[in-house]
Amino acid sequence: MNVSTTHMGPMPTVPIQLVPSTVTVTTATSSTTSQHALVCHWMIHDLLVIFIKGVCFLFFCYCTIMCIQYQQNTLYCTNSQNMS
Repeated sequence: MNVSTTHMGPMPTVPIQLVPSTVTVTTATSSTTSQHALVCHWMIHDLLVIFIKGVCFLFFCYCTIMCIQYQQNTLYCTNSQNMS
């Protein structure tokens, strides 16, 4: 009886150990795919933010340059009128 119980002891533990390992493998793969999706989502988000900031910066630079040119033109006009 002792031999049979010791022989039967390890047998049920083998499938019990196998099942969680397969479960952890599947959860690991699903978590990595979700992590990849999150990484892609955040990369796209970051790129969009950088793009929007770049467009705003270029627009700001354009407005500043136009403003400076306008001020220079008006100064030039007032100077030429004063000279004449």
